[in-house]
Amino acid sequence: MSKKLKIVLLAFVLLLPAVRAFCAEANPEPDKPILLELQKQEGLSSTRISMLFDRIPEFTFEHSAQRLDILLSKVSVSKGLTRLPEDETVVKILLAQKGDEILVSLLLRRPPKQIVSKSQENPARIDFDLYWDSARGSRPAVAFRIEGIPGRKGGRKVREERKFPPWHENWRQLFKADLTPWTLDPELNFSLPQLPEMAMKKPSAALKQRLELVKQKRWLSLVRFLPEMPPVAAGEKLLEELLVIESLMRTDRLDAAGHRLAQLEGIKGEFKSRVDYLTDFVLAANGQAFAAFLKIQEQLKRLPKQDSFSPLMVLLAAESAIASGNDKDVAVLLKDKKITWPEQLKPLVLMRLGDADSGLGKFPEEMEQYRKLVDGALLFEHYPRSRGRAAKAAFKVGKYRLAARFFKKLGHQLEDQPRQDLAFYAAAAANYDAGETEWAQIGLQKIFLEMPGTEGAE
Repeated sequence: MSKKLKIVLLAFVLLLPAVRAFCAEANPEPDKPILLELQKQEGLSSTRISMLFDRIPEFTFEHSAQRLDILLSKVSVSKGLTRLPEDETVVKILLAQKGDEILVSLLLRRPPKQIVSKSQENPARIDFDLYWDSARGSRPAVAFRIEGIPGRKGGRKVREERKFPPWHENWRQLFKADLTPWTLDPELNFSLPQLPEMAMKKPSAALKQRLELVKQKRWLSLVRFLPEMPPVAAGEKLLEELLVIESLMRTDRLDAAGHRLAQLEGIKGEFKSRVDYLTDFVLAANGQAFAAFLKIQEQLKRLPKQDSFSPLMVLLAAESAIASGNDKDVAVLLKDKKITWPEQLKPLVLMRLGDADSGLGKFPEEMEQYRKLVDGALLFEHYPRSRGRAAKAAFKVGKYRLAARFFKKLGHQLEDQPRQDLAFYAAAAANYDAGETEWAQIGLQKIFLEMPGTEGAE
């Protein structure tokens, strides 16, 4: 049986009892807005879906293809909630609760052209107006023509009692067997922290102009307006060149930076370690991480520990080791007690130690490193590979809710990139193991409908 078929069948198995149980067990809390009823009105080229409350709650919604997800904050659900019929507009409805939030997820027969929401009083409600492109029909994928499950026919209500295939009694074992954590290692983003300031005596007005742009992190402005700026003094040409090279690197123009750095090869004096570092960074970030790792190791033998670029070189060597699969060398580099780490680098050091532990299968140690990161969540926004490894470690040590959160954020982070489907698939696995089967169902549905043809969908 194909994985796609298993996903769709599992979706049906999970969906019906989950929705019925949710509505049956709902216990409204008096201090929260109460969701009373769902209504639907059909127009010639639009559909209005209304959610009625005793008072208007806070909400957000997200629309993607044939999915409309409405997230209600601090809301209770009435025991007598009236739900929408599943018909030619709405194929499926799912309610899932997580803490104080309730997700109402609607699977539509076809993707709307536009969705507009508005809050109304008397009665308190939120209206969602779905505008259709009348020239488009429903997508074949939503027909769900699967053996043992009757398809929908025009104008006929689908029976709630369905005949499931023989294996459905063992769906928990099937889910457990199919949804295992994958190695989700997106391309590693190398760190380019703030560089040590360059010593200079009485810079000219022209050089001050360039330095001010760098101080304000206006890298692109420096590169773009350089030809129009007044020239620097003769003795400041090298300083200007180094500022331009850094600006090119920070605006993702590595090839141009590499070409300029090649002209400085063999430089001696106070700027040698800066040039070496920038050159090594370009080499590593351009896909030659192992070559950079070997090169930096040789340079570190000659670089004094007190050099301001020594911590940056060690961190770059560690990142190059991770990128090239040499995780075992990372701890030796980053735990060198002779290195004095600047405050700005300490979170990166902890993150990379965790990354290396993950690569070596030391998941409890990795979680301990990530736990020490005060701003770990913010840091992961720039480092998807680290988030993926943290997600896997959380899964391995049984922190399934944390793993699900990491995997889901990784999926959004990898938009239109390889492995996005597997990130969402792993999030569904973690949701399932956390006992949140409704959220697992939503994740599976998202993959099947929005990422057809991917490994996660098939």
